[in-house]
Amino acid sequence: MSKATSNLDLPAILGNLTAYRRKGSDKLILRRPGGPSKKQFLEDPGFDMTRKNLSDFGACNKMTNSFRHAISPLLHLGDPNFTGALNQLFRIIQRKPSGTERGVRSVLLSHHREIVKGFTLNRDHPFEGILRDYIPIQTDRQQLTATITLPAITPGINLRLPWKAPYYRIVLSLGITGDIIHGERGFESTYTGFGHGHPARTEWHHQEANAEGTQLTVQLTGQVPDNASFVAGIGIEMGMPDRYGEIVQVRYAGSARILEVF
Repeated sequence: MSKATSNLDLPAILGNLTAYRRKGSDKLILRRPGGPSKKQFLEDPGFDMTRKNLSDFGACNKMTNSFRHAISPLLHLGDPNFTGALNQLFRIIQRKPSGTERGVRSVLLSHHREIVKGFTLNRDHPFEGILRDYIPIQTDRQQLTATITLPAITPGINLRLPWKAPYYRIVLSLGITGDIIHGERGFESTYTGFGHGHPARTEWHHQEANAEGTQLTVQLTGQVPDNASFVAGIGIEMGMPDRYGEIVQVRYAGSARILEVF
């Protein structure tokens, strides 16, 4: 695979190439087709280990997709490529002893929740570098709740915003995801309840004004099995007044991280 800086910066040998751009990069990526045939991949004993590895990788993809649904209120605040880093964490969890063999290995998040706790969705502007204060969180599986206590915020002291938008607000997200195990229909989640996270937000604050401390709480409803995991995350959204004076969220500005998995 080659990279070019513009549409004219191409290799001398074009051949049968596919050119595309990846979100978050300004490079033109060129791919040359090749590799084994579909029949070889499905039937050749030499590709048995490859088939098993890809099967396990598919389980991690399912886990990542389920986790993304659980933190859906924060997705717009993450970097375009944070999913890859998240998937790597689930690969680490999958390699932990689970009693299953390669090719059908489970992803038991409920056994290793601490590995994902603290995961940041941003590389250049991590949340902890923006709101520089300890944020305690109280969680209750029985009540299906998560509560954070936000400190009093003083711009320039414990709040440093790298974006020019004049307003910000804090968002708390709570969602649920299950483990991924192999069953009769392949890899499936152990939790099939509501699939999206639920948010609670503060009011908009001007980034040059002090803000009083406050609490945010999210409470879910329903029956949750013991092997399901609650995912609580926090984010900061930026706002700009529209032509009618209403504050609207600014795209591609903000940051988020996972506070707790319980």
